[in-house]
Amino acid sequence: MMFWMRQRLARNSFKSPGILKGLICLSILFLPIKSNIYGAESSRVFPSEYQSAPGLALGLGNSGVAAFKGIEGLQLNPALIGLEKTYSITGSYFWPDEGREYYHAGILDAKTSAFSAAASYTGFMEKLTDESLKDFNQADFYDAKTTRRVRLGFGQIVGPSLSVGLSGQFVTAKDWVALPGSGEIAELKEIKGSGLNVGIAGALRNDLLYGLSVENLANNKIKQYAPRMYRAGFAYTVSQSRLTVNGDLSQRARTAAERNPLDQHYPGDLQTGTLGLMVQAYDVFRFLGAYSHELNDGGRGLSGGVELINKKFSISYLMHRPDLKERYSEQALSFNMAVAM
Repeated sequence: MMFWMRQRLARNSFKSPGILKGLICLSILFLPIKSNIYGAESSRVFPSEYQSAPGLALGLGNSGVAAFKGIEGLQLNPALIGLEKTYSITGSYFWPDEGREYYHAGILDAKTSAFSAAASYTGFMEKLTDESLKDFNQADFYDAKTTRRVRLGFGQIVGPSLSVGLSGQFVTAKDWVALPGSGEIAELKEIKGSGLNVGIAGALRNDLLYGLSVENLANNKIKQYAPRMYRAGFAYTVSQSRLTVNGDLSQRARTAAERNPLDQHYPGDLQTGTLGLMVQAYDVFRFLGAYSHELNDGGRGLSGGVELINKKFSISYLMHRPDLKERYSEQALSFNMAVAM
């Protein structure tokens, strides 16, 4: 039935004019199909919130270590914070295919002081209850164990072609804690901890940028909810940044839930390559798209989105399907408002 509906929608969508037709086709591509079979949804069991960034990052598959110039840098690369001199407020709402819906609320100040600063708060629409954590079919495999996440970061331009940045996050989570010296589960406890991000960004030429970052250093207490990640990438811009092409390579530590203790040859850190594109049209729209490939797992993903731009605000609709072989996806609405200072 769902397949028949998609075919009907796809045929009808070609009757829609212009941009509406493109949006309908893109939505059908990312439309998830849920399954009630245990373990059929995802073999990666990595909640999307763990690496979700504020702003537009979802439209590029959570890549863009050199592509963005704003609050996305809190997660991707703190050197990007404040490359564009603005004072803005950002809000994003996320619908993962499985687990609780969540949101980001953030603020960026790159105008009122010599250095740039940004902060964001991530919260959930539902509480993480003891009962849900006992439901291993859902909580262990689909839902995030985090209850809140607070990020704070700073960026500074230190030369004509170099920027550096530092950010950190404080995470609270609720999870099962094992007894010391044994593998037996003891009880549910609240876990608190922090991680540190560092990054640099620079220009090889006026139209060719690079970025390097490390996420979640000193994250021992929260490494299951904020795993360490290394990023390196470039961004090539043309026509006064109306077109941006970015390429990222990342390496992320796997969480305990992703590792199969019965498989002695289970691969190590997850390595991913991503190629993305941002195109601005008529000073009104910005379109985003990205293709990702997991180099050691073979998974392939697609991301995309469209942003409506105004002088003082923008609103965007973003979609991310991390593995085309598995039928789950994530969607988000993001709002950004520039404040006159």
